[in-house]
Amino acid sequence: MPIEKTMKSPVRLKSDLVFNTLSLEDDLSRLLGTKVTVKSSYSTNKSAFAIVMIKNKKILAKIKSTEDAKREVEGYIKIKGSYPVSQLVYEIKLHDKTILIYEFEDSLSKKNKGLFLDCLTNDSLDKSNFKKILGFYKDSYHKRIINSNHYPLQAFFHKRINRLDNLIKNKRIIKFLNYDFKINEQRYSQTVKSMIEETKSYFKKSKYEKCFLSQGDPLLINLGYKPIFFDFETAGFNPLVAEAS
Repeated sequence: MPIEKTMKSPVRLKSDLVFNTLSLEDDLSRLLGTKVTVKSSYSTNKSAFAIVMIKNKKILAKIKSTEDAKREVEGYIKIKGSYPVSQLVYEIKLHDKTILIYEFEDSLSKKNKGLFLDCLTNDSLDKSNFKKILGFYKDSYHKRIINSNHYPLQAFFHKRINRLDNLIKNKRIIKFLNYDFKINEQRYSQTVKSMIEETKSYFKKSKYEKCFLSQGDPLLINLGYKPIFFDFETAGFNPLVAEAS
């Protein structure tokens, strides 16, 4: 279980999740009682990341909204014993933000060999580790299946379905809505518009699915070559078809 701490003086975050490196160093140093140095940092649309040195030990600081961090910690706890993951050491509350401190995965230090994404441009890597990743999924699938109409990956499907309403209002898309399809000389009666409406209808229904314990977002940037798994916001019991999608 991660250690949870609350800082009296929060990291002085700028807009959204773009943070000030010196402020982060000062606040983490004060909290942890030792000198902290931020070696590098970057941000995505939902999270900010920093590689931090504490004495001679390298750690990963992941800054997220409190809500997203809560989901990540819950997902981490669920899959920790079934999938290889980095150790979560601290959970630091920062008002509307949270810093998750993970042990740094040393295999990521290897240039063009740390993530499965690197395999796309590195033909020398042994591809057998792909089978190891699939092996974790296979073992989990055979270990336990539950029937559920509520699962973490609904965040990627049910909760985003309303985006289709904006899509069909897009002037660039409207002219294509009544197009049908012809694939391998076979013409299909469905149009783009009917497919969108069918998709919206499907996800509005509450359906029970066979779910197994999974990482939830197996993008190549979330899979380490070691192998090891990262990013657990949608980890938990998910349908196989949702995981594959």
